[in-house]
Amino acid sequence: MKKLGLFLAWVEDHVVLLATVGVLCIISLAAACRYLFSYNLSGSEEILGLFSAWMFFIGAIRASRTNSQITADILGVLFKGGVAGFLIRLTRITLGLVICATMAWWSVEFISWEIENGGTTPALGIPILIGKLALFLSFFGMAGYCLRDLANLFLKR
Repeated sequence: MKKLGLFLAWVEDHVVLLATVGVLCIISLAAACRYLFSYNLSGSEEILGLFSAWMFFIGAIRASRTNSQITADILGVLFKGGVAGFLIRLTRITLGLVICATMAWWSVEFISWEIENGGTTPALGIPILIGKLALFLSFFGMAGYCLRDLANLFLKR
């Protein structure tokens, strides 16, 4: 199980890295074409959108794995230990799990709909499904990490 976790972490990190490099390259190339060569790189926004979706959504999985999401958890700061701290962490993790599981279910329906309709981007004809898969994977990944956190909450108690 630990090897699977390390492999998934490696995949997440490398997908985010490649997507970030892709965003950087597309923005740089489009700017160079526009301002140095007076050429409009048509379709670059579509590729940029795909790289951005993968960067943002797989980055969200990575943030869930490392517990580095942005939070405004004042109660968790005030009540770190004891029963109150446990209940606050339990509520936070459970709400996260319910939200991520709901969104994961909706993303299955969304992906099914996208497969049936088969939309493509206007300029380059890239299947829209490619970008939507990042959304699909992110909610399943985040729900999985919520389950991990819930299990750890009870195992460490």
